[in-house]
Amino acid sequence: MGYLDKSFSGHEKVSLDEAGRLAIPRSMRAVIDDNVVFVTRGADFCLWLYTVEEWNKRLRKIRKTKPDSVHGRNIRRRYLKYAYRLEIDKQGRINIPQSLRELAGLSKDCVVNGQDSYIEIWDRERDKANECSEEEFRQISEEFALIEEDEFSDGNNAHSGTGGGNAALSGAEGRG
Repeated sequence: MGYLDKSFSGHEKVSLDEAGRLAIPRSMRAVIDDNVVFVTRGADFCLWLYTVEEWNKRLRKIRKTKPDSVHGRNIRRRYLKYAYRLEIDKQGRINIPQSLRELAGLSKDCVVNGQDSYIEIWDRERDKANECSEEEFRQISEEFALIEEDEFSDGNNAHSGTGGGNAALSGAEGRG
């Protein structure tokens, strides 16, 4: 199995039940080798879900931080304070602890977004509110050379690709 087979992608609407259980979509469960995942606080008021393998990679990086530095302690607290080892039940669900549900503001209506090496778990309304506009996406994509300018062109070449890239990037980063 190649690396791309081991990555998370896609966007699925899911429901959180009264007990705090959330079903991981079948397509995303296929990437998980066993029935154990790690969930922690993410950026932008969402949760990040990792496979054991990916969590161990993240943990190795965290362990390289210096606990006697302010930044090292903050990184450790951010990731480890809210990290939980969760088992996936026979119905493909995880039981998200109340503290994490509150941190992410999760309601009944949630979404999971594949992010290559991890999954984001969002409240559906927060996920919508966090999306950048088409213009911001185009500018950010150009900044990171992910697209060619003419991929978004309507044939009139309304945007020259020369202005606003850094401002748009800064604006998008300001939300995160």
